[in-house]
Amino acid sequence: GPCVGNMPDSKKLEAEYGAKGVVFICLSTDQNLDNWKKRIQELGLKENNYVIRNSKPSKMLQELWIETIPRYLLFNKQGKLVHKDAPRPMQTAEISKLFNQYLLE
Repeated sequence: GPCVGNMPDSKKLEAEYGAKGVVFICLSTDQNLDNWKKRIQELGLKENNYVIRNSKPSKMLQELWIETIPRYLLFNKQGKLVHKDAPRPMQTAEISKLFNQYLLE
């Protein structure tokens, strides 16, 4: 639902910022791998797509307080988490401002 709804805006951001060094990674908590693979193909997602197989007991999800999806995290060039709940792709002005800010660091 909401994740798929954000894909068109995500793809636009990736097209613009991917060439500038921003890497977009999609994580799924889908428990049905066949459905996940099918959805990736339908959405035309080619790389950096992963399934969290142990999403219920996942320490990473617990530490980041991820209880619902979609959720957007923003890391700087040094790999430091700078936003645990970054603006959504449809919030183009807000997320673009952050991308530009962190690309200058």
